[in-house]
Amino acid sequence: MAKSVAAELHNPAEPIRLRMADILLIHSKRSLWGWLIRLGTHCYWNHALMVCGVEEPGAGYDRAIVVDPKTAGGLEMGHAAQYLDRPDRFDVAVKRLEADWFQNEGAPEDSLFPRRVCATAEKQARVKGTGQSWKMAHKILRQITIIYRFVRRRIKAPRAEIRLRRIIRPLDVRAFTCGGFIQWCYYQGVFQALDETGQGKSRLKEIIFNPRLKRRITLFDLLTTTPADLARCERLSWKYVQIAGKARPVSSWDDISRILTPSKSLSDVSL
Repeated sequence: MAKSVAAELHNPAEPIRLRMADILLIHSKRSLWGWLIRLGTHCYWNHALMVCGVEEPGAGYDRAIVVDPKTAGGLEMGHAAQYLDRPDRFDVAVKRLEADWFQNEGAPEDSLFPRRVCATAEKQARVKGTGQSWKMAHKILRQITIIYRFVRRRIKAPRAEIRLRRIIRPLDVRAFTCGGFIQWCYYQGVFQALDETGQGKSRLKEIIFNPRLKRRITLFDLLTTTPADLARCERLSWKYVQIAGKARPVSSWDDISRILTPSKSLSDVSL
């Protein structure tokens, strides 16, 4: 049975079809910073970005627009093909929030919730970053800040609670992770959609993708969400993976593990 599953995974049956608000997880090859992130989070994925526009629902990824939070702290609009067409540089996985209330199954491109999440991301991507002369210093400061916060969280050092405000620009915060930006956009976008439809805020707990968060959610918690947190979140469904240029539909991390190391046990590969 295991052999037949592995054989099916290595023979893709369909192309990658993206939807608005899909999350792309990236494994960067030959990247020192990517390797350090994977080492620190014990995860195969080191970067994350979000789909914010598809020209033709149900079509391939060629014209899909993404918002890409960069290491230096900037936000860029680009095409998913920048990653999916570079198998020599990147492995890519697609995860999706498939909750019925979030996705309008009849016409997912018309669903209010994904549109508000994407509009939040697009608005932030239009905000200008720091000047050219400060980019390198800003990048170094940002990386040091992220590492400090990660270490402090690991050793459970006490910190002051930060009240989560509805309206705040992530670029006003000294440092945020790529996963943190995506988590923030989901929270703000869904918050706005719930306001527009007059619904209660109980749905907000269903779009917290950080499995480590068990207490009252703070701004700090949202913005420090990592690609590893998104990968481990059971609320997000695995949809596709592209390894070494071959795209395949998947439904679990076990499927991806078999593709990555067909001759090894699943415990040999970290999520």
